[in-house]
Amino acid sequence: MATKASMAAIIPAQAAIFAHKSIIFPDSVVRRAISPRAFNAWGLSFIQASSASSLSDSIRACSSISFELPVKVTIVSHLGIRTLYMAKKKKLVLLSTIDAMARLDRMMPILYRNIVNAIRIEATMEAGNSIIPTMPDKAFPGAHAFNAIMQSLAFDLAMHLARLYDVGNRNRPVNSRDVASIPLAIRLLRQKRCQKELKARARNWLPESRSYADMFERDCSKALERVSANYSETFKGKFGRGGLKTLKAFRDTFMAHSLMTDVDAKPIYNQLFRLTDCAKAFVEDARIAVSGDNSSLDEQEQIFLDHANEFWRMALLGERQDS
Repeated sequence: MATKASMAAIIPAQAAIFAHKSIIFPDSVVRRAISPRAFNAWGLSFIQASSASSLSDSIRACSSISFELPVKVTIVSHLGIRTLYMAKKKKLVLLSTIDAMARLDRMMPILYRNIVNAIRIEATMEAGNSIIPTMPDKAFPGAHAFNAIMQSLAFDLAMHLARLYDVGNRNRPVNSRDVASIPLAIRLLRQKRCQKELKARARNWLPESRSYADMFERDCSKALERVSANYSETFKGKFGRGGLKTLKAFRDTFMAHSLMTDVDAKPIYNQLFRLTDCAKAFVEDARIAVSGDNSSLDEQEQIFLDHANEFWRMALLGERQDS
């Protein structure tokens, strides 16, 4: 049987001979092009692999089989002619440690900018929603405008979260995706080589004071542990994995496109707030591990919340603080 790409291997049209003969097909053909279901559908019988490196198949009801490696497979049986085009193997894109670290350095400011905007929106929504139950008369003029504002804020928050949890184009090798997101960042932060380099860099956070080197390395190591734990925590609970799935569907069918589908994916506030809190914890610890920056996002959120309370109390209750 020929194995060169330029030559086709032809099995003669003698079905009786193949009833009890074993024919070896190259892995690239059988595994990528011919499935057991396809053999049955085309009037062929398929037998399990004889070894890890090759597949042994007993063929019946077959007039001829031909293939040109590694382009296509043509099968002729009593059910007709079928031609399969084998998928090309994705090109492996390697990323050096230097490039991996450069990617993390570029990701962090972008992730930080997105999460700051997200917690600002979350704080504004929380403050407004918390005042409504305390109002003596909830049927106030302009209630529809309030709802429109809240819906717009929810859509904006969903967009920021969709960027934060974007995995990029799955058709491209992961190391070639030019996306700054939490899933792509955690992939690098969990790699031993990146952790080793980050800990080494942490020892030089204060080059002029080497006495803190050991402490900084420990801080970096603990931050990496929290980053990994925080990311795993994101998928737990009823608002975790389900929230991410709903967010992805909402982004694809409504925000990024206007698809004509029956999918009704609308994330609820609890899902958005849960994902925001998880992203906040992740980015805060990731920034410590990558650059040693330990600015508190909780403190920023409290500032945003104070400002939002001032606004909503004046807008909804008519209260105005003296300047």
